[in-house]
Amino acid sequence: MPAWDAAVRFSDLSAALPLGAGEGTKEASLAGGAGLLRLRGFGPHFDIPPFFLRFDEAGFDRYRLERGVLSFRADDPTRLLLTEGSAGFCGGRVRVYALHLDLASLDAGFTLLLDNLDAGRVLALFPQVRGTATGTLHGKLPLAVRGGKQVRLRDAFLYSPPGQVGRLELEEAHVLVDKLRETGLPDETCASLEKALGNLDYEVLRLDLTQNRDGQGLLAVRLDGSASEGKKKTPVNLRLNFNGQLEEMINVGLQAAGLSKGTAP
Repeated sequence: MPAWDAAVRFSDLSAALPLGAGEGTKEASLAGGAGLLRLRGFGPHFDIPPFFLRFDEAGFDRYRLERGVLSFRADDPTRLLLTEGSAGFCGGRVRVYALHLDLASLDAGFTLLLDNLDAGRVLALFPQVRGTATGTLHGKLPLAVRGGKQVRLRDAFLYSPPGQVGRLELEEAHVLVDKLRETGLPDETCASLEKALGNLDYEVLRLDLTQNRDGQGLLAVRLDGSASEGKKKTPVNLRLNFNGQLEEMINVGLQAAGLSKGTAP
């Protein structure tokens, strides 16, 4: 049986694909794609050596990745291993390692590592939370995708680095706080939170999302700093904990951010 070798090199690849239907249609796009794919075979048998993909920009709806580099391996044509990937996101960098993707079932499990994200650009991702923010954020988002549609999030966190002082000024903090009030947060706490979010110098900003084996989750929010009223500084030390089903807790956050049209639990 003859041995054979084939290669496909591509550059300046651009594509756009609508996802969803009706009012919920979103567009996924790729610009400036480049890479090299090789196939080596012996008769009808073949293997795929490691290959890479670079792109200038990739996006879905309002989310944008820039200057991305992805390295792949393939055991067979239906299973891919993303050995390493990184791209620019919100002024910082997002990285992923060892992402196993089954192309037949569209199942995948992976962890996104977030480094030096610009807090102002992160805030701009949420259309109903208007305002400004300074500082940088780091985090970890373990994700599982089932069938290319259902997404599950476990044990995630996002935090500001020690020693950093950032600023947060929300123009209409009540939009966010009212959604939190619907979850049972006391009115006194809501009033303090709304006042602080309008004019806050924060030293600690941290969100932790954990889940137990029964699917019950805990969202813990920590916010330390000082609220300004003219020359007066009022200390702020907020600790908020939300318990419930993880998917419901995520929905509360999405609804408060204007990314979901559902009703808060």
